[in-house]
Amino acid sequence: MVEIGLTQFLVLLGTLIFAESQNLIKNTKEQKSGGRLIISEVNADNPGLDTTEFVELFHTSRQNVSLDGYTLVFYNGKTNMAYKVLNLTGLSTDNRGFFLIGSLMVNPRPSIIVPSNTIQNGPDAIALYFGDGTYRENMKVTNKSLEDALVHKAKPTEQADVLQNILTPGIEAFLEDASFHSADESIGRCMEMDGQWTFRMTHVSPASENYCKGYPAVVINEVSSPYAQDLYVEIRGPPSAHLSDLVLAFIRGEDQELYHTADISGHTNKMGFYLLENENASNRAQQTLPESVRLFRKGGGAVALYLGKKSGNLLNTRFPTSGLVDAVVYGDYEDMGPHPLQDLTMGDPIIYWHSGDVNISASRCNATTGGPAFFMLRGNSPGQTNDCPSENKPRNFSICFRVPDCSLPRGDLITLMLLHGLVDSLQVLSPGSLPADIFTDPSFTCQSGVITLHVKQNSSITLRDGDLSNVLEQFVTSGTTIAVGVNATVLPSCQASYATTLLPDVSTTSPPDSKSPAVIISEINPNTPGAAEDTEFVELHNPLNFSVSLAGYWLVFYNGKNNLAYYTLDLKGYRIDKRGYFLVGSAKVSPKPNVAMPYNTLQNGADAVALYYRPGKGYKKNMEVTADGLVDAVVYVSQVGDDAERLLKDLTPGQEAVHENERFHEDDESLSRCNGLVPLSLSSFQVTRITPLADNDCTTIRPSLHPQMTSSSVVTSGTPVSLMISEVGVLTGSEPYNFIELKGRPGTRVHGITLVLYDMDGKVYDRFGLEGFLGLNGFYVISLNATSEQRLPSLSRPSTFSPEALALYTGSPESFPVGSGLTQRGLLDAVVYSWESSSSSELLRDLGQESITLYGEQRLFSVSRCPHILDFHNPLLLPVPQPSPGSANLCPFSSSPFQLDLCIKDSNTNCSGWEQVKQQTLDGLKVTLSASIEQDCSCFSPPAYIQDLKVRCAKSRLSISGEALTFHKDQHLIQTWNTNLLNQPFTLHDRSFGSLTGCSAQGNGMILFDIENVFLLPCQYIMSPL
Repeated sequence: MVEIGLTQFLVLLGTLIFAESQNLIKNTKEQKSGGRLIISEVNADNPGLDTTEFVELFHTSRQNVSLDGYTLVFYNGKTNMAYKVLNLTGLSTDNRGFFLIGSLMVNPRPSIIVPSNTIQNGPDAIALYFGDGTYRENMKVTNKSLEDALVHKAKPTEQADVLQNILTPGIEAFLEDASFHSADESIGRCMEMDGQWTFRMTHVSPASENYCKGYPAVVINEVSSPYAQDLYVEIRGPPSAHLSDLVLAFIRGEDQELYHTADISGHTNKMGFYLLENENASNRAQQTLPESVRLFRKGGGAVALYLGKKSGNLLNTRFPTSGLVDAVVYGDYEDMGPHPLQDLTMGDPIIYWHSGDVNISASRCNATTGGPAFFMLRGNSPGQTNDCPSENKPRNFSICFRVPDCSLPRGDLITLMLLHGLVDSLQVLSPGSLPADIFTDPSFTCQSGVITLHVKQNSSITLRDGDLSNVLEQFVTSGTTIAVGVNATVLPSCQASYATTLLPDVSTTSPPDSKSPAVIISEINPNTPGAAEDTEFVELHNPLNFSVSLAGYWLVFYNGKNNLAYYTLDLKGYRIDKRGYFLVGSAKVSPKPNVAMPYNTLQNGADAVALYYRPGKGYKKNMEVTADGLVDAVVYVSQVGDDAERLLKDLTPGQEAVHENERFHEDDESLSRCNGLVPLSLSSFQVTRITPLADNDCTTIRPSLHPQMTSSSVVTSGTPVSLMISEVGVLTGSEPYNFIELKGRPGTRVHGITLVLYDMDGKVYDRFGLEGFLGLNGFYVISLNATSEQRLPSLSRPSTFSPEALALYTGSPESFPVGSGLTQRGLLDAVVYSWESSSSSELLRDLGQESITLYGEQRLFSVSRCPHILDFHNPLLLPVPQPSPGSANLCPFSSSPFQLDLCIKDSNTNCSGWEQVKQQTLDGLKVTLSASIEQDCSCFSPPAYIQDLKVRCAKSRLSISGEALTFHKDQHLIQTWNTNLLNQPFTLHDRSFGSLTGCSAQGNGMILFDIENVFLLPCQYIMSPL
């Protein structure tokens, strides 16, 4: 038996929870055949002080793999000698195959921390070795036992000949282009079309998949018709950007083989276009295509853009699937069966050309959706802005954000926070081009951790073509985070991994029924001009804007005179497209319907269109009207007074039929869903202009909920100030801060505001005044960065690792002389912090603000105000691993409950000693638990993340419980830690005590504690005498 006191128990608990067990792929030569370890991403050159450098290794098996025998060596290109050597034995990749080495400010936290500014910018090299060789600093470069290497440089003129010849013979040093992205960029490994891994410029993505398709994206923008006189292909990328290591491939539909390839090498023009065209006298393209290269009029084909180079050896081989960047799949209008190149569509609709489409191209447009662009048939415009539909028509937009969960407060507050964040972000991306009231009618839904913000474009505002679409495309790919009580991070599209479920009412966020997929009737056009009735259609829609299988769905048209089905359509084998649309219509409908039906099929009314979902059972022509399997229906009349009583009774009881007023528009009109997404609600439909395969033209505008923000919105000094300290970059040396971020109402003037710095005695040791205004996003940053609102003055703290406070006041600096005591007069906000719990200063706490203990052993990133996951109305002051000056704080937005149950041997023990646990004891326990979590999951979990900690003693059971704040990606790791803690064997003083288990666990392990003479052991031993 081991007897220990309470304080010793915390130490023992810390020893216990550091125990580790591994279930790894052992790294023998035989097992390495299942994949290999590569250098996957390197970020050697950061903006500013090089504080977010990293090297990412990746095992291509995508599994947890031992790194025994591997060594990573960093070489200096001037001396050709090693300046850093890391032995990786004893370590392993994570469950996805990633292993990260980097500075402490890298997020997620690296497995190996190296000091800032360790990885040299170039010309230098990073080499990965496997074997028993001797590797040490200052050794000469070698290729013995070399597994992988990257030779890199930061300037085009730099040379690294020796490193290249030894490590990567025949391959030039890779140039890290610092202008690739405005924030930061990295050198990332990407798989090309030939299956080989090569290095490219990518967006920073430590310990996650590389952005191999370009950032910003390089895409196929326009392709001419097979019936055009000359073939051209237009690629779009960043303006005046160099394109290389890209292959344009032309693929036959008949045998799915490549019949021509072209290596892309050149610069986009000032508009971002790169044009390839057949040789002809008027050709002004950057690159020519042989006259013999054409698209196929029969059998279809594809034009695809791949990562790669030296493409000639791929001719007459089946199209590859690796390295695909973008593709246009096309076919013949007369043959719309299953397409052999469907796998290349990447979710885009297949383009079908008519024989007369001489001057018609497949053009990428954002004409009718707030999501990414898609291809549609439009007029030719090579080298110019695509001939897309005008954006002046009011449109509906859906922008999606990832959140921890959907437990958000209901009402206008969250809606307005999302809208304000969206508008502010767009105005930052495009200053002066978008007014603050660009959107109206905001609302949001939330499902499966994804918020979908629905807005309408303000119909009273006229924009130039492309203005709104272009800036929205920039925004959704920016990864911007908006604080709405929790952090909401924008997604590139709304094609999230939702569960396939029945569409819920937009007024609720409760989980929907899961019996059938999310599809509704969106628009029907039963009565078209002329006797031919050749532009009829029915449009289905998934409002969550992602692709859904239509297997099990049926469309049924009912005649209102006899109440029998006159047309049925089984939708098995079809899918809603990635924008959420599916079209059934006559052959002359444009865009091309997914399913063609004969002319004059859809009757004018009184009739009905019904959508059913009944897998395994079908519906037949001439059957009576039924509600069995009914998902949605529209009962409509062409004349007021038409009888649709039986259809209404069986399909939409208690409602009135929708009247299609043929005089609504001189060309044509339709019945469109505009007033809600509730299935079987006829009041949701109104008469509109036709918009097949596009957002409905619901032109009725409701008053905006969004207050206008113009230049007159600037807050004057006479306005009451609402300003807070939002984030502080705290340093551990003599310089206290590297940035200070304030937050308040956009446009607030900060003249007459002073920041005051207090030492541990509550004395002012420095202060400075503020000037200017808060930005449109509501932030005001003080730093050494030239782009910040104010430059941070030179500051020096009187002593390190002692309690301090940073306070925000109204008043001039002269009101707070150095050496004066603290005051609450004019106080707006304050941040109080100490480095150890025992050193907190009660004097500083007189400021009346929350405080935080940082603990001296921690290398802090920043201190941020964060929403309290457990109490929305009371924010927390927390350390965060990723600073975000000038944008929403990147806070932990999830929480994981944990509980450690220990059993007490003596059931008669008095638990009164545990009724009031001292705060100092709880603080010590937080430190122990924090260290345990970080050791177990290699994630960032400081003591401040341990919340609601409780220790209870009752009936022979001691229970330690609480909540661990965490980032969403680490949530499962916390849960695993809790489980491992109660099931891992450990050894103490060379004697094994087996496993510590929960009181209800089964097993043979045993451990005894004496906590102030209270003996603890797993519950299965309570009945057994020692």
